[in-house]
Amino acid sequence: MADTNLSLVLHGIKDLRLEERPIPEPGRHEVQISIRSVGLCGSDVSYWQKGRIGNLVVTKPMVLGHEPSGVVSKLGSGVTNVRVGDRVAVEPNRPCGTCCYCKRGRYNICSDLHYLATPPQDGCITRYFCHPATFVYKLPDNVNFDEGALVQPLALGFYACERGGLKVGDYLLVTGAAGTVVQVGLGGATTQIPLTMVTLKELNIAGSSRFANNYEKVLEAISTGRLNVRQLVTHRFPIEQALQAYTATLNREGAKVIIDCSRQQPDNHQSD
Repeated sequence: MADTNLSLVLHGIKDLRLEERPIPEPGRHEVQISIRSVGLCGSDVSYWQKGRIGNLVVTKPMVLGHEPSGVVSKLGSGVTNVRVGDRVAVEPNRPCGTCCYCKRGRYNICSDLHYLATPPQDGCITRYFCHPATFVYKLPDNVNFDEGALVQPLALGFYACERGGLKVGDYLLVTGAAGTVVQVGLGGATTQIPLTMVTLKELNIAGSSRFANNYEKVLEAISTGRLNVRQLVTHRFPIEQALQAYTATLNREGAKVIIDCSRQQPDNHQSD
């Protein structure tokens, strides 16, 4: 049977549809990936239920999903870091690579950043999609596809800690008056900050925009057992049941919901 590219497409508020789309071909320095596991998160639900997050508005049909893992299925020209058949985690950033931020390694705040499933960029709840090879990372042999999908949300947490001056292995005391505040997520459009207290207590306030340069560090933490993330996956659905998966996430059932985008086979265990 010829393969297809079944995809989950958001057409508008609360309007999710499964559609067949053309299988994309990788361009120069890109890889085609056969998607296996994709984790769902709050932003997916916000786009589904509200059609927007802040000033990021869905104005045309958009494939959802930004926490993928899969298998490299085809190489574009110039790709040398992975091979066909490699199991990989995919960092959802697509920066320009040439702006002042990218040149300083801060591609997460790129002037022309495209991020999966952020309007107008399509996401990855699809059987196949193409992505820059630079942002594709081999999974260690002992890390499965579900764990590979969880690298993205873990990278957010790692990066937020880094912005607060912490690193893996540090010990810390959690109290009600920490010296550094890191804002993770967009929150409200405006908020009030007691600047007198900030000055008198010499507090630090830092923003944390997604993540950068830490996927390999997260993968190492999972592979070495320093992080046990398998226990977080409580629900798995095939892509054909994507609406049920989104409903489970909306209703906050369990911890992490995974969509399996592979073609289902008898005794198919794609989390392995």
